[in-house]
Amino acid sequence: MSRFLFVRHAQPEIDPERPASDWSLSKSGRLAARELAFAIGSLAPGMVVTSPERKAVETGAEIAAVLDLGLTIDDGLREQGLTSLPFVSDAEFQEAVERHFREPERVVLGDESSSAAGQRLGRALNALGRSAADVYGMPVIVTHGRALASFLARLTGDDAITIWRSLRMPDAFVVDLARGVSRPIRP
Repeated sequence: MSRFLFVRHAQPEIDPERPASDWSLSKSGRLAARELAFAIGSLAPGMVVTSPERKAVETGAEIAAVLDLGLTIDDGLREQGLTSLPFVSDAEFQEAVERHFREPERVVLGDESSSAAGQRLGRALNALGRSAADVYGMPVIVTHGRALASFLARLTGDDAITIWRSLRMPDAFVVDLARGVSRPIRP
Protein backbone atom coordinates (compact mmCIF):
# COMPACT_ATOMS: atom_id res chain seq x y z
CA MET A 1 0.00 0.00 0.00
CA SER A 2 1.51 3.29 -1.03
CA ARG A 3 -1.57 5.55 -0.82
CA PHE A 4 -2.88 6.99 2.40
CA LEU A 5 -5.50 9.58 3.23
CA PHE A 6 -4.00 11.74 5.97
CA VAL A 7 -6.27 13.70 8.28
CA ARG A 8 -5.18 16.22 10.85
CA HIS A 9 -7.55 15.96 13.81
CA ALA A 10 -10.45 18.38 14.20
CA GLN A 11 -10.55 21.33 16.61
CA PRO A 12 -10.39 20.29 20.27
CA GLU A 13 -11.90 21.99 23.27
CA ILE A 14 -8.76 23.48 24.82
CA ASP A 15 -8.52 22.85 28.55
CA PRO A 16 -5.41 24.35 30.20
CA GLU A 17 -5.94 22.05 33.20
CA ARG A 18 -5.47 18.86 31.16
CA PRO A 19 -2.67 17.59 28.92
CA ALA A 20 -3.32 18.25 25.22
CA SER A 21 -3.42 14.48 24.60
CA ASP A 22 -6.58 14.32 26.77
CA TRP A 23 -8.48 17.13 25.03
CA SER A 24 -11.87 16.20 23.52
CA LEU A 25 -13.21 17.62 20.29
CA SER A 26 -15.24 20.79 20.51
CA LYS A 27 -18.81 20.80 19.14
CA SER A 28 -17.58 22.59 16.02
CA GLY A 29 -14.73 20.06 15.75
CA ARG A 30 -17.18 17.13 15.76
CA LEU A 31 -19.28 18.79 13.07
CA ALA A 32 -16.18 19.57 10.96
CA ALA A 33 -14.99 15.95 11.24
CA ARG A 34 -18.36 14.71 9.97
CA GLU A 35 -18.31 17.24 7.11
CA LEU A 36 -14.80 16.10 6.20
CA ALA A 37 -16.00 12.49 6.15
CA PHE A 38 -18.57 13.38 3.50
CA ALA A 39 -15.87 15.20 1.50
CA ILE A 40 -13.53 12.18 1.49
CA GLY A 41 -16.21 9.53 1.05
CA SER A 42 -15.90 9.52 -2.75
CA LEU A 43 -12.29 8.32 -2.35
CA ALA A 44 -13.67 5.04 -0.94
CA PRO A 45 -11.33 4.70 2.03
CA GLY A 46 -11.23 1.23 3.57
CA MET A 47 -10.48 1.82 7.24
CA VAL A 48 -9.63 4.49 9.82
CA VAL A 49 -6.42 4.35 11.85
CA THR A 50 -5.85 7.00 14.51
CA SER A 51 -3.34 8.24 16.98
CA PRO A 52 -4.22 7.20 20.55
CA GLU A 53 -4.76 10.83 21.57
CA ARG A 54 -8.38 11.58 22.41
CA LYS A 55 -8.93 14.36 19.83
CA ALA A 56 -7.59 12.09 17.07
CA VAL A 57 -9.65 9.09 18.20
CA GLU A 58 -12.79 11.25 18.32
CA THR A 59 -12.04 12.68 14.86
CA GLY A 60 -11.52 9.17 13.53
CA ALA A 61 -14.69 7.92 15.21
CA GLU A 62 -16.77 10.64 13.54
CA ILE A 63 -15.28 9.77 10.13
CA ALA A 64 -15.70 6.02 10.70
CA ALA A 65 -19.34 6.47 11.75
CA VAL A 66 -20.25 8.53 8.67
CA LEU A 67 -18.44 6.19 6.27
CA ASP A 68 -19.31 2.94 8.11
CA LEU A 69 -15.66 1.95 8.52
CA GLY A 70 -13.73 0.13 11.19
CA LEU A 71 -11.40 2.09 13.46
CA THR A 72 -8.09 1.04 14.98
CA ILE A 73 -5.52 2.89 17.07
CA ASP A 74 -1.79 2.99 16.31
CA ASP A 75 0.67 4.58 18.77
CA GLY A 76 3.01 5.38 15.87
CA LEU A 77 0.60 8.11 14.75
CA ARG A 78 0.76 10.10 18.00
CA GLU A 79 2.06 13.64 18.44
CA GLN A 80 5.43 14.22 20.12
CA GLY A 81 3.86 14.27 23.57
CA LEU A 82 3.11 17.36 25.63
CA THR A 83 1.95 15.74 28.86
CA SER A 84 4.88 17.08 30.88
CA LEU A 85 4.84 20.61 29.45
CA PRO A 86 2.89 23.45 31.04
CA PHE A 87 0.10 25.20 29.13
CA VAL A 88 1.46 28.26 27.31
CA SER A 89 -0.05 31.13 25.33
CA ASP A 90 -0.76 30.70 21.64
CA ALA A 91 2.15 33.01 20.75
CA GLU A 92 4.56 31.01 22.94
CA PHE A 93 3.34 27.77 21.42
CA GLN A 94 3.74 29.11 17.85
CA GLU A 95 7.29 30.20 18.66
CA ALA A 96 8.15 26.81 20.17
CA VAL A 97 6.74 24.96 17.14
CA GLU A 98 8.79 27.09 14.77
CA ARG A 99 11.92 26.37 16.85
CA HIS A 100 10.96 22.68 16.82
CA PHE A 101 11.03 22.68 13.00
CA ARG A 102 14.11 24.92 12.64
CA GLU A 103 16.08 22.50 14.83
CA PRO A 104 14.74 19.17 13.54
CA GLU A 105 17.33 16.98 15.32
CA ARG A 106 16.79 18.60 18.73
CA VAL A 107 13.97 17.80 21.17
CA VAL A 108 12.17 21.14 21.57
CA LEU A 109 8.55 20.16 22.21
CA GLY A 110 7.44 16.93 23.79
CA ASP A 111 9.55 13.81 23.96
CA GLU A 112 11.16 13.59 20.51
CA SER A 113 12.62 15.73 17.77
CA SER A 114 10.81 16.74 14.60
CA SER A 115 13.05 14.41 12.60
CA ALA A 116 12.35 11.47 14.91
CA ALA A 117 8.59 12.11 14.74
CA GLY A 118 8.65 12.08 10.93
CA GLN A 119 10.62 8.83 10.95
CA ARG A 120 8.24 7.25 13.48
CA LEU A 121 5.24 8.16 11.35
CA GLY A 122 6.98 6.65 8.32
CA ARG A 123 7.62 3.39 10.21
CA ALA A 124 3.96 3.25 11.29
CA LEU A 125 2.86 3.65 7.66
CA ASN A 126 5.26 0.96 6.47
CA ALA A 127 3.87 -1.46 9.04
CA LEU A 128 0.31 -0.53 8.14
CA GLY A 129 1.03 -0.90 4.42
CA ARG A 130 2.20 -4.45 4.99
CA SER A 131 -0.88 -5.42 6.98
CA ALA A 132 -4.52 -4.37 7.06
CA ALA A 133 -4.27 -1.64 4.42
CA ASP A 134 -3.61 -4.28 1.75
CA VAL A 135 -6.83 -6.02 2.72
CA TYR A 136 -9.17 -3.09 3.36
CA GLY A 137 -8.00 -0.44 0.92
CA MET A 138 -6.67 3.09 1.33
CA PRO A 139 -6.64 3.92 5.04
CA VAL A 140 -7.62 7.20 6.64
CA ILE A 141 -4.70 8.12 8.92
CA VAL A 142 -5.75 10.52 11.70
CA THR A 143 -2.77 12.24 13.27
CA HIS A 144 -1.51 15.62 14.47
CA GLY A 145 -0.13 18.82 13.00
CA ARG A 146 3.51 18.62 14.04
CA ALA A 147 3.91 14.90 13.34
CA LEU A 148 2.16 15.29 9.97
CA ALA A 149 4.20 18.35 8.95
CA SER A 150 7.43 16.55 9.92
CA PHE A 151 6.49 13.53 7.82
CA LEU A 152 5.31 15.55 4.81
CA ALA A 153 8.47 17.69 4.89
CA ARG A 154 10.60 14.52 4.78
CA LEU A 155 8.50 13.15 1.92
CA THR A 156 8.33 16.29 -0.23
CA GLY A 157 11.36 18.34 0.78
CA ASP A 158 9.04 21.27 1.54
CA ASP A 159 9.50 23.47 4.60
CA ALA A 160 7.88 21.92 7.69
CA ILE A 161 6.97 25.32 9.18
CA THR A 162 5.14 26.31 5.99
CA ILE A 163 3.32 22.96 5.93
CA TRP A 164 2.35 23.22 9.60
CA ARG A 165 1.06 26.78 9.22
CA SER A 166 -1.09 25.74 6.24
CA LEU A 167 -2.85 22.91 8.08
CA ARG A 168 -6.43 23.36 9.24
CA MET A 169 -8.37 21.40 11.84
CA PRO A 170 -9.41 19.08 10.34
CA ASP A 171 -7.52 18.79 7.09
CA ALA A 172 -7.04 15.92 4.65
CA PHE A 173 -4.53 14.97 1.96
CA VAL A 174 -4.02 11.93 -0.23
CA VAL A 175 -0.39 10.91 0.07
CA ASP A 176 1.04 8.57 -2.53
CA LEU A 177 4.49 7.56 -1.31
CA ALA A 178 5.68 7.18 -4.91
CA ARG A 179 4.11 10.36 -6.34
CA GLY A 180 3.76 12.89 -3.53
CA VAL A 181 0.95 14.76 -1.85
CA SER A 182 -2.40 15.94 -3.17
CA ARG A 183 -3.86 19.35 -2.53
CA PRO A 184 -5.93 19.58 0.65
CA ILE A 185 -9.36 17.98 0.56
CA ARG A 186 -11.79 20.25 2.35
CA PRO A 187 -15.59 20.27 2.73
